[in-house]
Amino acid sequence: MQYNILLLSGGTRVAVHVGAYRAIREADATAAAWAGVSAGSLVASVFASGHSVPEAFELMLKTDYRQFLDVRPLTLLRRFGLFAGDRFESWLDSVLAKRRFRDLDVPLSVVATDIGSGEPMIFSNTSTPEVKVATAVRCSISIPGVFAVRDVNGRALFDGCFAPISRRLLFPHSDAPSLCVRMRNARSANAPKPHRLNLAHYIFRVADIVLNSLKELHEPEHWDGDVQVDAGCVSGMKFGLTPEEKQLLCDCGYDACRRTLRSAPRLLQQSAAAPVNPYETLETLALEVPPVLVPG
Repeated sequence: MQYNILLLSGGTRVAVHVGAYRAIREADATAAAWAGVSAGSLVASVFASGHSVPEAFELMLKTDYRQFLDVRPLTLLRRFGLFAGDRFESWLDSVLAKRRFRDLDVPLSVVATDIGSGEPMIFSNTSTPEVKVATAVRCSISIPGVFAVRDVNGRALFDGCFAPISRRLLFPHSDAPSLCVRMRNARSANAPKPHRLNLAHYIFRVADIVLNSLKELHEPEHWDGDVQVDAGCVSGMKFGLTPEEKQLLCDCGYDACRRTLRSAPRLLQQSAAAPVNPYETLETLALEVPPVLVPG
């Protein structure tokens, strides 16, 4: 069995997606194509580049996400983010062995949002074969105010979780059933609480609230299987996750996906038709979105 697999946002809780794919592989299924939004694009790119589930989990387990908080004095004013995001992009480029989309054996779509139009910018094997995968993921994880806006080919791009998407847009060349992995709203997430409010804490809290409020943007009825993961009280903006928390998140993703796959026959029979999308092809989408320049 093969699925088109979409991994949605979740901040630093990326281990959830690793656990979900572990359940898929144990069900003797694989990915016909991958798509990722925001943090989900990180995991999707790792699997699309050929990493196994154990390798991906080991990578997440040993990586200290705090290394990606590269503060630049003028980044907030010039590129509208507290952190530049350069360390993350360099790290991921190394993990993916500098692969471009043309180098991937499995189709991958990475979603970013164009600031000028509010429309999705889809990086993929067919639409952007020469773009580095790490660059696309860097655009997709640009949480407003947290990571700086990334400019690609004159287009100012930020977090993909704000863009409307559909199966037809993400998987234009695959008829396989689609699975969407998302994290449930966690209002009680344990975000860090300093003694007094400062700019960094304000940005982190706003980002956390925004991420937790976006669960309705990508409607469940658009997908054949909708894996909803309760990530407990772990905040998506906690960059200092412990190994125990990462293991917990992985287990949560695994358990939720396994439950969904057990009911897959019913879900697949009730598969909803793909929503109407004004963009017939990715090439049309690229032509319709005007370029926007952001001062560097």
